[in-house]
Parts: sequence; structure tokens; C-alpha cells
Amino acid sequence: MLWTEERPRDVKYAGVEDMYDDALAVRQGSRTNVVTTGGLQVRVHGSELSWAFREVPAFSYDLTRWSARQLCTMMGVPFDFAAWMVQSGVAGAQLMGAAFQYTALTREDKSLLAYLSTMENKVMAFNGTGYGRIYNATVLEKIIEMRAANPQWTLPYDAASDVRAALEARKYALTMSEHDMFVFLIHGEPLRVMDRNYYRGITVWNSEVGAKSLGISQFLYCEGCANRLILPGVFGVSARIVHRLSAPERFLSEGVDILNQLAASDPGPAVAALHKARELRVAEDRKGAVDFLRANGLGMLVAEQAADIGAGENGGDYTTLLSLLDGVTRNSQRSGFTDHRMVEDTIAGKLLVKYAA
Repeated sequence: MLWTEERPRDVKYAGVEDMYDDALAVRQGSRTNVVTTGGLQVRVHGSELSWAFREVPAFSYDLTRWSARQLCTMMGVPFDFAAWMVQSGVAGAQLMGAAFQYTALTREDKSLLAYLSTMENKVMAFNGTGYGRIYNATVLEKIIEMRAANPQWTLPYDAASDVRAALEARKYALTMSEHDMFVFLIHGEPLRVMDRNYYRGITVWNSEVGAKSLGISQFLYCEGCANRLILPGVFGVSARIVHRLSAPERFLSEGVDILNQLAASDPGPAVAALHKARELRVAEDRKGAVDFLRANGLGMLVAEQAADIGAGENGGDYTTLLSLLDGVTRNSQRSGFTDHRMVEDTIAGKLLVKYAA
């Protein structure tokens, strides 16, 4: 496995169908086995570790970075320390292998679900026995069906007004990694707000390995700068489905219905909130803008960056809510990972709801 401090980059896709093909290959090339922590067998090959289970004796597996973090958490070993030891060479790998093996044999024996890739001989996740896996491929199947019934829903980069915005939108519209998946779709009809074109959108995220629950929400996409405001349920229905045993069935009933409701939702309230945000003063100067953003969930450095970016895009204006929303959502584009960017985009959406809805 890759014992590295560098997180693997998200895989970016040009189309939902391409993404579905990869997700389907993972689903078809996987299986889930009940294993026990006491049956874990650590095998050391020079500076490499592989893993076997008493319940699956004929195979040995590598770990993904995500499943390695899960295993370290279960064993009470800091992942960064384990990665450093393994990377230090043969002696470090042997010492960590012995530590993992000793911990597995001496701790309380627990049953787990090991999500195994039979294509690559990797453990993709360790989950509790009450876990209900919603496969990424299943979610994408339903998104494809929704788009077939509502062809006006397209990808954000199709509406971008220039090359930079198109490239930025393409980076984040469809992404999948070893631990999560994100899909962003927009309605093809623009919403004129002041001198800008916005588009209402639907975002769906999932983690079949248990990194996060499944979620469905609305967002607003700005054509010129590829900014996104992730909107809470106050502007319509939204869903969050925790991966319990009933989760797959719940997604097929509630989740699909919510997806279709959002496709037909009214953008009027969100547009009205944007108009109000353009006029609403929430600060007197740069210091007030930074303090406002810090009071609403951003750290000092990010708040300063966002306030300056927003002012730079709005003629030096540090005072209005819309300027600060521009700054937060533009600043989030610095992140190389969709889940990190989602944190700031969601804060921006909550600010719009809290002060302008």
C-alpha cells in the first residue's frame, strides 16, 4: 500500500457516464467479507507490509490510504507515525508490522466488514457490521436516469463564460477518489441577478467506504467566476443518509424522490436572497469583514484571504454580504480536493441563508 503523507489526487471526469463506468467496475470487482481483528495477519516483505485475514486465508491484501487510516484508528496507532516508520526503511517496516500484529492479538476481538477489491487485491475499507453500503455506481445510475428525464440538467463548465471559468468548473464538476465522490449539475436556464448570470444546481455526494454519509443538496453557480454556494434545505428539500443497514433501501426510496424534487424546484427564494445580499452591509471595513467571517466559521488566514479576494472582485468593497460570499467561494478554489472546497462553499451558503433568506 501507499504509506505516504501525500493524499492521492481526486480523479476528474468529463462526463457522468465515464464516471459511472469506473464506479461500476469497482462495484463489480469487489466483495465484502466479515473478518475479525484477532484474525489479522501482518506480513512484512522488506519495507512493504501486506495483510491477510484468518477468514480469507488464501489471499493477502494491500491497503488504500483510507483503509490504512481506519486500521490505525482501530489499533490506536497514529497514521502519520506509522507512515513515517514504514517509509524509513526495512527496520521501521518490520517494527510497525510487529506492533500491528501484537495489537491485533492482544486487543478485544471484534468483527468487521472488509470491503475488498478483487481486481487489485486491496482492502478499500473496514466498516462495522451495522454498515449499509450505498455504492457510488448505484447513485450514479439514478443521476443518469434523472438527467434522461430532465435533459436541461447539464455540467457547470457547459455554462462557463470564459476559458478560466470553464477550466475551474471542469476541475470540480465530477470527481471521485478512494474515499468519496461528488457530482455537480446545473439547470441550463440562467438566472439573471444584477449584472451576473447564476444557475441553480444539484450536488450529490457519497462515500461507499464510509468516509461520509450520502448527501443531496442545492447550490448556486456563478457563470463568470465558477463560484458555488452550497445551499441548506431552507431553499427546498435536501437529504443526508447515514450508511446504516437500511441506507441502500432508503436511498432508492427517499433519496431518488428528493433528487427529482430538486430538479423541479423553484429558484425564486435563492435569487431573492442574492439580491438582498448585494445590498446588505455586514461590515464597515476590512477588519470588520474579517471579524464577520471568523465569527461565522472561518479561520483567521482564510477569513483574511476571502475578504481581500471579495473586495478585489467588487471594487474594493469589504462591506456587503455578496462581496464576502464572492471572496469565500473564490478562495475555496485554491483547494485541490473537492471535499475541502465543499467546507468553505457550504459556509458561504449558510451565510446567505442566515443573513439574506
